[in-house]
Amino acid sequence: METITGAILNTPRWVFPLLGYLIILGIQALQTRIVSLYKLFAIPLVFFCFSIYPLITTAVDYIVLSSWTIAILLGNVIGFYQLNRLDIKVDKKNFLIQLPGYHW
Repeated sequence: METITGAILNTPRWVFPLLGYLIILGIQALQTRIVSLYKLFAIPLVFFCFSIYPLITTAVDYIVLSSWTIAILLGNVIGFYQLNRLDIKVDKKNFLIQLPGYHW
């Protein structure tokens, strides 16, 4: 129990609002919604920057770099497969996209 308490107390403060925001996004994803294309790409871009920052600021470790590259490529393949199965409607004029909700 002390380990859990220590982990929570030593977690940076900015993590908790981010966790709350991600939980809200997950709950919203349960229902069909219309999202701006700009907003749709904001969160993946932020996480991409968070993941690439340590690679840029530290010495090159080829095992870490190759693992990161494989994970990005694998994530793109899985995401592309999932995206093709969804019934997505696009409004090119207003840059909006209708995403279906998750149904059990």
